Amino acid sequence: MIDIIIPAYNAHNTIEKTLLSIVMQNICDKVKVYIVNDNSEQNYSLIIKKFENFLNIKELVLKENKGPGYARQYGIDNSNSEYIFFIDADDVLYDCFSLNNLYCLRDNYDVIIGQIYDEKNNSIYVHQGCLHGKLYRREFLEKNNIRFNDSRNHEDHSFNQLCLLSNSNVVYSNDIIYYYYYYEKSESKKAYSNYDLDSMYEYVENIKWVLDLSIDRKYDKSKIANLVFNSVCYLYSNYCYNINLDDSNIILRESKKLYDYYVKYEKLIDIESKKMIYYNFVGQIIPPISLNEFILKINSLK
Repeated sequence: MIDIIIPAYNAHNTIEKTLLSIVMQNICDKVKVYIVNDNSEQNYSLIIKKFENFLNIKELVLKENKGPGYARQYGIDNSNSEYIFFIDADDVLYDCFSLNNLYCLRDNYDVIIGQIYDEKNNSIYVHQGCLHGKLYRREFLEKNNIRFNDSRNHEDHSFNQLCLLSNSNVVYSNDIIYYYYYYEKSESKKAYSNYDLDSMYEYVENIKWVLDLSIDRKYDKSKIANLVFNSVCYLYSNYCYNINLDDSNIILRESKKLYDYYVKYEKLIDIESKKMIYYNFVGQIIPPISLNEFILKINSLK
């Protein structure tokens, strides 16, 4: 069985579309759906009534708004199926075979990773994403004490990084599993243009949280090094794109918090891996400063 966990905050205008995509699944009889009501203005009882003849569906209610990470963890803690799948209340499954395409690969794997069809900034591209389009084995999460933290941004990224660092047995699928929408009025995803800049603090705090846990748990040092270099390159690329903004120093200030990790682990990554990670973030642009200059800048901060 699969527990599908849907964090929902005032998602009444979009969640029916999400639930319809679940009803359409050719293995919907193997699914339990949990709508985690993150203190919405109204409950979801009327919507659940529309679907209860077609789905095993239940509403879990939080007494105060805690954010999607907390809501997802509450869903995990109050469900019990062998596998867990996350979907947001304004997204849909790509087609009627989406869940089955993951489920049929489940034997001996802890995380089954599919592709996401992503609609953003009037363009569409396919990628693997942080949290969505994936099937997680509950036993693996519990055995390795992998949980969401309480932050409101980038908690999905830190959760997935812990999974990948925890000696998980992972398999990748080329099938598109998930359709990621952007709604201007969505309460689940605010498509504001300065999101990356505004959320730098929480991004770095989440990365530090993962790194400290990983070091304490003695995870593979090369994997930790890979995460450090990925994170610094992400911050570097954001700085390059926002260098002319008055508050671009936010990125430098937050990057400083990862400097000691970078010094300790950067040397563990081979040059080819560094190139691949670097170009994944920077692409073909000519950056205004080099990565080394960026490192020197954050090191010089008081």
